[in-house]
Amino acid sequence: MDHDSPLDPFGTQILVHQKAIAGNIKISRGMRSHLTPGDFYDISDGGVVNGHRSDGTHSWLISSDRREDIEDWRWDCQLQPAQVIRFGVEYMRSLEPLNAGTLV
Repeated sequence: MDHDSPLDPFGTQILVHQKAIAGNIKISRGMRSHLTPGDFYDISDGGVVNGHRSDGTHSWLISSDRREDIEDWRWDCQLQPAQVIRFGVEYMRSLEPLNAGTLV
């Protein structure tokens, strides 16, 4: 493992620290339609033979899941939970007078 190579969100330097099975793929799929183009269930079909799907390489990652560098990836990974918290707080505040807010 080369410690001087540029970091990649799907590179071995990052994946060695990922505890969840296919964790970075799950993170990328979760960011679709919120931060990047695409739908949660989109897949890339690597194998198409004569216009028909083959059992070639299929991937849950699509081209919009890739970032230019690790800083973009890290920013998006921090922005996603912040938006979730904002959505939850706004929803709880909308229930006024039954609920006047939340504690975070």
